[in-house]
Amino acid sequence: MTLQEFLQLQQDILLRALDDPFATGFVAAGDMDLLEQRVTRNGGSVSRIGQRRKAVCVTNKHGDKELWCRAWYTLYEDAFTSFAFDNFGFRFSKAKYPGYDVDHLFNRGRARKSGDPDPNDPLEFTHKLPNSAMVRMVLVRSDVNRSFGSMLEKRLGNKNNGQRPYRDFTSM
Repeated sequence: MTLQEFLQLQQDILLRALDDPFATGFVAAGDMDLLEQRVTRNGGSVSRIGQRRKAVCVTNKHGDKELWCRAWYTLYEDAFTSFAFDNFGFRFSKAKYPGYDVDHLFNRGRARKSGDPDPNDPLEFTHKLPNSAMVRMVLVRSDVNRSFGSMLEKRLGNKNNGQRPYRDFTSM
């Protein structure tokens, strides 16, 4: 699979998610259990990517494959490389495709870090997911990611309060 074929497939999957926001159109979940509950409740499945414990492949009810990682997982580019090859035969590497980033659809800064202050502080943490949050990942052009992406991530993060266990496309 070529880069352009992969990007088109990814776009098609994201568009299907926008058409079905309550079943497949979400971008973050409070933790792995919540992710699995929502996915299985809506006819999908979750499987690990290799030996990784912080990255999974979600197969939604349409059969579409999605990469999800713990928000603060640092090896998400490696997880994406495995995910893209195992599921689509797409061989991604930063060296082969400069100008492309693997990134979170939901700003990981909107998930607490394990060392953050008391999450019960109503002023600081009302909009943040727990540090166990799982976030959907995508491949994007670097120039778009660093300009438009940061604005979009901020809007997604601020539209929800901390009581909601998921963040979805309807926030956009």
